[in-house]
Amino acid sequence: MKRESDLEVEQPVPTPYGLRHFQNRIVPERDPDGSIVSLLAITRDITECKRAEEALQKTEADLQLHQTELEVQNEELRQMQHNVEVSRERYFELYDLRLLHNSKKTTHLYNL
Repeated sequence: MKRESDLEVEQPVPTPYGLRHFQNRIVPERDPDGSIVSLLAITRDITECKRAEEALQKTEADLQLHQTELEVQNEELRQMQHNVEVSRERYFELYDLRLLHNSKKTTHLYNL
């Protein structure tokens, strides 16, 4: 092996109990001259970590989707609120004009 440093490799392995994920770390062992004389391999089962990472990624994707949906709904609510305010202003403008018109009629009747 020509590598001068440790090597880490993750690999899925099918088993009778389902797919498992393993992390392999290979460390060169050297003699006093620095030549590699053997390799030390350490393997550990990281299946649960992988499942947790996948669950976290799914949760984050779901959260992002819900956040986008909420932003769209908030924009719709802002637009509806604006429309209600515009309608309210128009209503009061019309109502004020009607009162003004009725007030002129009443004043006209009193002047007769």
